[in-house]
Amino acid sequence: MSSALNNLGPQLAALASQALPAMQADVDDIIQRDDRDLDRIEHLLDGMLGFCYDPAVLAQFKRLCRHYWALDPVATTRHVHAYRDMWDGEGADSAEVGGLGHEF
Repeated sequence: MSSALNNLGPQLAALASQALPAMQADVDDIIQRDDRDLDRIEHLLDGMLGFCYDPAVLAQFKRLCRHYWALDPVATTRHVHAYRDMWDGEGADSAEVGGLGHEF
């Protein structure tokens, strides 16, 4: 059992590395085109959430949240809270999320 758990970390890192190029391309496309397709953005954020253990994926998640903030701050706040619930466990109130600053 511990052998399987020891292999889990490298496997998760490899999975995130494989997923990152596609996620980054989508985030770049949305931001560069100033895409306002809320369904597309929400779908991408939802998919990225499970990979936010990886710092590079988290950086893309944050970039997309910053773009999304101008379109729908309430929905963006929900995604930030979902991230914190899943990965931080500390949570925050809406005022902290509003700036999307260093706390996130």
